[in-house]
Amino acid sequence: MTICIFIKAPVAGRVKTRLYPELAPNRAADLYRAMAQDTLNTVGLIPGTPSLIAYEAHADFPRPEWLTGAGEWFLQEGAGLGERLIHAIEQTHHLNPGPVLVIGTDLPGLTPEILNEATALLCDHDVVLGPASDGGYYLIGLKQPQSTLFQNIPWSTSGVWEATVRALAQAELSFAQLPMMRDLDTPEDLRLLQSDLRQLSPTFRKTQEALHACHAL
Repeated sequence: MTICIFIKAPVAGRVKTRLYPELAPNRAADLYRAMAQDTLNTVGLIPGTPSLIAYEAHADFPRPEWLTGAGEWFLQEGAGLGERLIHAIEQTHHLNPGPVLVIGTDLPGLTPEILNEATALLCDHDVVLGPASDGGYYLIGLKQPQSTLFQNIPWSTSGVWEATVRALAQAELSFAQLPMMRDLDTPEDLRLLQSDLRQLSPTFRKTQEALHACHAL
């Protein structure tokens, strides 16, 4: 099992833009940077499971050296999210043959237990999915690369989950479902999290600090 983390360069004006105007661009970038670090730290708590970073670079941050503990990484490739997912999964599988879990940095409730559960479920299923409350998914795990699962998907809409489940049925792949969770994408997500920090994973300490800084404005 290898965990592939999608991470962007933490550039103000290019990350967490859906949180505007609730947060200023620099605050949104600080929050993104904190969540990326906490995600990497959480993945690092899974013993014997290597991780790779699929990185979207920027001239200000050409390499993910701003992340403490960043190990192996490669650049994201593809015109859209579907193509980037296909490339990342195939690249991860090529570097470390075996099952692959893919996550982003938008899940403040991510815990080692969720990742362990996903790994266990993948033993008996072709695919594992973690549904997000906005109609997408926060995690996908595959025993083998399956490019058809990322084609003709209405990315960044509430129809992602439904379209992916249809693609799984058409490909005759079995799948298991993790508990539904909420991403941190919109001002509403931010307000709900700030109103009840118990939703925050215990491992997301830097995110908690960033949220307190946002709330102090």
